[in-house]
Amino acid sequence: MIINQLSTELGLQELSLTQPHLTTIDKLMFIVRFYDQAHMLTFKISAYVLGVVLCVRFIKGILINKLNRKSAVYFPELLLMVIVATFLCYQYNWASEGGVKIVGNIKRSSSTFHLENPFRLLKVYKHTFSTAFLCTILGYFDSTTAVKALGAKYNFNVSSNRELVALGVTNFVIGLFSGLPSFGALGRSKINILAGAKTPMAGIIMSVVSIFVAVYLLPYLYYLPECVLSLTTTIVGLTVLQEVPSDLRFFFKIRGYDEIVTFFMICGVTIIWSAEAGVSLGVLVAVARVIKHSTRSRIQVLGRIPHTTVFRDADMLIEESFASFQGQSDGYDVEEEDVLAMNYSQRDKLSSLIAEIEEIEGVLLIKIPEPLNFANVGDVKNKLVRIERYGSLLVHPSQPTRRDLQSIKYIIFDCKGMTEIDASATQVLYETLRRYICDEKITVFFARIPTGKHCRDKLKKSGIVNLVNKSYKRFANSNRSMSSTDLTLTAVGLGDGFFL
Repeated sequence: MIINQLSTELGLQELSLTQPHLTTIDKLMFIVRFYDQAHMLTFKISAYVLGVVLCVRFIKGILINKLNRKSAVYFPELLLMVIVATFLCYQYNWASEGGVKIVGNIKRSSSTFHLENPFRLLKVYKHTFSTAFLCTILGYFDSTTAVKALGAKYNFNVSSNRELVALGVTNFVIGLFSGLPSFGALGRSKINILAGAKTPMAGIIMSVVSIFVAVYLLPYLYYLPECVLSLTTTIVGLTVLQEVPSDLRFFFKIRGYDEIVTFFMICGVTIIWSAEAGVSLGVLVAVARVIKHSTRSRIQVLGRIPHTTVFRDADMLIEESFASFQGQSDGYDVEEEDVLAMNYSQRDKLSSLIAEIEEIEGVLLIKIPEPLNFANVGDVKNKLVRIERYGSLLVHPSQPTRRDLQSIKYIIFDCKGMTEIDASATQVLYETLRRYICDEKITVFFARIPTGKHCRDKLKKSGIVNLVNKSYKRFANSNRSMSSTDLTLTAVGLGDGFFL
């Protein structure tokens, strides 16, 4: 954004037409090679105007943030920049005598306001898709940046989903009339908030004023220097960059090195290659992270806390127990000859506690605390295999098998949190249960199944309910003295193998 405007701000736009430069690094090299041919008056105007505007903004920041002069936000430095530059260009004949490029006459289009048929232009979609996609991503980034910055600073509850739906509908309607894409803007949103705007009426007033200026005031901008017009884009870019140092300091402070590396990768690709490549890389990294996190399941092996009826994640209990014992050993002040005996004693205590946490003879309790879908069901299946072989998720899969599946007689699935399950996950779950029940002769129970109709219908239609109830009947026949009421209440509509 900033680099693209340098050739105009230096008066090199005509030379740039004869020296093609597509990538950002090419544009920088073009400026370096031909800076000595810059138009001096254009360069001086750009430098003076930029310096004055930045000084005014610095003073405004002091007045607003340190002196609490909120009314300083109403000072329109950009508007005054345009008005003063246009007047001075007209007064001193910068265009005719100094050779400064001006906006000149802006010709109105001969086309009228009409509804465009989108299917009439299908053949040009291939050529315009990449540009449209880039505009969409940049607009999305600008909008989400505004939501993030202003929502956190001014305690606004902004829904990203509703924001994206609104932007999508707006641009769809605009496209039917051959309009330009529209997105949220950090600068205008911040000015609206500081000015006291509370409702969408502020946006309507802005639209009316923009239409009025475009229709009636454009002729008065005839003498506006193009370099000053380019400075508006440069100033917006500098405003966005003001947030970067604080964000980098924060990520470095919390050791968010992944975000820092990603930031510099995107910046490097943008400078060396192009803005499109940088944006594409950013999107790919974001999608890869989403896929990585969504494919990680949070399946747990439940263990009983010693001397209680409370069940928790057994692996977490083991880690907490190890940490507490390690803390106790660090706190002791003993002689050297007693260290070995103490280590053996503590090791025996830790081993007995771990065994008590893990082992409920012949029973495996598994909690599925999340919706199951095609993304994470593969990881769930792999973790179930690890649990069968090792009884814990802390053991690396390369280790020798520690337990025999034949020693497991009962498996209980706690489905509190499994609010959704899609077709792929249902298929994997059915195949796993069929192997447990039919091949391994293991009795399977389900507890705390969600009450949602969609989830229960999937379990019924896939045959999982019949499998589990068949398993329970086999269990009940071998334990005729025990009824389902001896255990707990069964889940309504699913059968005896499902419990509340």
